[in-house]
Amino acid sequence: MNRILFRIFVSSTYIDLINYRKASENAINDKGQKYEGMEYMGARDEEPTKACLNLVKKCNLFIGIYAWRYGYIPDDSDVSITEQEYQYAKNIGIPCLCYFVDENFPWLPKFIEKGSAGDKLKWFKNNISKEHVRENFREPHHLKYNIIRDLGNWLSENRPELMRDALKPGQEPVKIYYGAIAEKYATLSMISFKRSFAMDSIYIPLTVHIDQESRFTCEQGELSEKLIPRSLKAEDLVNLPYKVAVVLGEPGMGKTTMLHYLALREGKNTNNLFPIFVKLADFCKTRESLESFLLSAVKNYVTGAAMQEAARNLIQEQQALILLDGLDEVSREEYNWVTERIRNFIAGHKNCRVIITSRKAGFQSHEVPYRIFEIDKLPLPEIENFVNKWFDKETDLAGRIAANQRIHELAQNPFLLSIICFIFEKDNDLPRRRLELYKKCAITLLTLFDEKQVPKVNGFTRLLKERVLEDLAYHFFCNKMNEFSYEPLIEQVSQTLADMKRHDNEEEVLLEIRENSGLLQKSDDNHLFVHRTFYEYYVSCKMRGDSEDAVLSRASESRWEEPIRLYAAQIESIPEGTQFIKKLWENDRALALRCYPVMDRVVEPELIKNLLYRANVRACLKIIYEQLQEVVIIQVLAS
Repeated sequence: MNRILFRIFVSSTYIDLINYRKASENAINDKGQKYEGMEYMGARDEEPTKACLNLVKKCNLFIGIYAWRYGYIPDDSDVSITEQEYQYAKNIGIPCLCYFVDENFPWLPKFIEKGSAGDKLKWFKNNISKEHVRENFREPHHLKYNIIRDLGNWLSENRPELMRDALKPGQEPVKIYYGAIAEKYATLSMISFKRSFAMDSIYIPLTVHIDQESRFTCEQGELSEKLIPRSLKAEDLVNLPYKVAVVLGEPGMGKTTMLHYLALREGKNTNNLFPIFVKLADFCKTRESLESFLLSAVKNYVTGAAMQEAARNLIQEQQALILLDGLDEVSREEYNWVTERIRNFIAGHKNCRVIITSRKAGFQSHEVPYRIFEIDKLPLPEIENFVNKWFDKETDLAGRIAANQRIHELAQNPFLLSIICFIFEKDNDLPRRRLELYKKCAITLLTLFDEKQVPKVNGFTRLLKERVLEDLAYHFFCNKMNEFSYEPLIEQVSQTLADMKRHDNEEEVLLEIRENSGLLQKSDDNHLFVHRTFYEYYVSCKMRGDSEDAVLSRASESRWEEPIRLYAAQIESIPEGTQFIKKLWENDRALALRCYPVMDRVVEPELIKNLLYRANVRACLKIIYEQLQEVVIIQVLAS
């Protein structure tokens, strides 16, 4: 779809990358944009370097493709034209997407420069790596796929200000918006594995069930039980008689992906609702109304007065699907203010469809008095379906999952299932506990290049990088930050290295963590953990150095629940485990019970039974009701 025509300059050496340049041209054409390169310049009354740089200047985006040749160096310079193109684009502020050939990929020796040219190329690539997140490629079709993905992201996110009035005469802004949404959510990337799938092919059709307590607090009136199936697909939420739904789920249950899928589903059919997805963690940073914030979100895809007017009309005419993600990520200080603005919006737009997601921990039903649903655990057929789609070959993983109760329980969580597939793909074996799964995955990602025996790729030890990640996670989590700007991030890495009495370059350490493991990612000018699970895992690792009282003091804050549960899973001695669970019981009995399943090796079942029996009947029933999903608790009570 030729939505907005941008000129995109592709820079590379030529003779060794002819097929790759063609692949990049095809990718740019597939996205409906204008390819610019030296092969189409024709005869000009200009010196070659000047002609290339003038062409770069006219473009909106720069794509650099680099293999093992440094390229032609003009007589009046000691820098190749290829490097000059990149430096010029960077200096005049043109965004750059850069791609390096995989160091493991075989390459014709005649196209590998050595000596002075090889040294210049190495220095040039190192500079690019310091300045940009770059991607590797192997075959031409691999490069094409990477460019299609990254160019799609750039068009929809990174440069929305370029989309000002690019609609052609007669184009309908809503139709263009639908296309942008469909393009945005067409693929699903799996954490930091650098594995992407078409959303339609890999998405697991989640089901939800109505929360039994919410039917008594719903402001929109009671509906007959017959109108509410026991379990329904997430997409059915769009068609239910009531207009507002809150969807709760444990970490990794696919809440955000579910909203992306619903946006994609609506965006593919222009007769459907007008989908707008926003993260509530971003909304809480503003003081504007929700409608105003939603209109700003639309600008990330298509801007201009026509688009804003169309979006405003659809919102006010009740034809919008408002997808509000991550109420649990709103800070405690802003929670009431955010929920008040949500309620005000819903009161003024009673027929707009609104779906709000949140983790169960910290959700306050009295602040959001709408119909509440909970995401079901994945049934075995869907687990098998996902496994079959992940692997290109026959495996016995689905059978192993079905045969092992503990692994099966883990696999019922979509995020953990993706980790299970990743680990099994690499090791043909599986850890049996959630913490062990996180640890194995994190270690694998940090040492991936070491295990492939690629020389001089991982310059720092795993232990050093783990210490850096633990300190980063703990520092920023304590400061209630999910994204970290570069300067304080580098300052924290520097502090960790100083504490370790290391003299390494902090920027090189951060670069290696980001590029080789993917555990940290760069988004615009900020960094963030690739998934909140890893963020909380490293927080829990750092917490092992805290006093027990310091850990317990955080039990009253819902955002600390997952780190505390992971902290508890790391306890290895029975005396420590017994003391911790007793003290936690006094602070938060429900959290103590949620911690017990990961502490069953260091806490005797008899202790939990005795603590339950000492609780008053009403409190005991409430705790048991809240924990029915924990099979191990039921087993303890029945023993």
